[in-house]
Order: sequence, then structure tokens, then C-alpha cells
Amino acid sequence: MGNQKLNKRIDIVRDERSHIWSSFLVTISASLALIIQGGYNVISLIGFAGLILSLFLFVSYFKRSVELDCLIKKIKEKED
Repeated sequence: MGNQKLNKRIDIVRDERSHIWSSFLVTISASLALIIQGGYNVISLIGFAGLILSLFLFVSYFKRSVELDCLIKKIKEKED
């Protein structure tokens, strides 16, 4: 990969990571609000499903961070 392609890939991964983090924050806050609100069992169940989804988003965020670190290392290796 050329440096231009690596830079483009870094931009894409960085943007994906940002979107995943935003989705995580929205999902976790909505899930906690539904669980705290309580009320019906169905609403609490949806809240717990949201917590599980938040966990997947959290893991996905850090996978993107690792991928971003690898891409940055590739660019540094090419410069040397």
C-alpha cells in the first residue's frame, strides 16, 4: 500500500471509530435510562438488550483502535 492509501484508510478507520463511540454513548445512556425507569418488564428487557449491544460496540471500538495503531506503525516503517 502506498502512503496515500494508508492515509485514506487511517481516515476511514478514525471516522468509523468516532461513529462507534458515539453510538456506544447513545446506546448505553438510553439502556440505563430504560433500566432505571423500570416499570414494565418489556422495557427493562429492552434496556438489558441495549446493554449487550453496548458491550459489542465497546469491543468494536477497541478493535478499530488496534487497527488504527497498526496502520500508523506501517506508515512509520515506510518513512524509515
